Amino acid sequence: MGMLMIQEMHCVNNGMTASIFTKTESYLHSRKSHQKRLSSLLISAEYKSLMDMFFCIIFPEYKDACFQFYKDKKLPLRALLSGKQVELYDKILLTNLMSMRKKEDWEILLDVGMC
Repeated sequence: MGMLMIQEMHCVNNGMTASIFTKTESYLHSRKSHQKRLSSLLISAEYKSLMDMFFCIIFPEYKDACFQFYKDKKLPLRALLSGKQVELYDKILLTNLMSMRKKEDWEILLDVGMC
């Protein structure tokens, strides 16, 4: 169930995409420094987008579904989540992104095994 957002996205540039998590995406596109902050955490070239990677870091229970979607292009995220879940996850993603100012903040996620 990972960041299957990729199925509902159109590739843009630098791994950024048009996602179902519109508030988080809007924040990322508002300043290059926001994208750079997320890019600095790129943990695997296996992810098709930064948002997929970020979603799977914050919600690791969706990682297997993300990679399964990459493999067979079935079950997009919108098929797995309700509208209320998308809204809630968007808020959680945005809050996490906004709260992490330095690379060290991101590394905490790696240290506690969220990645």
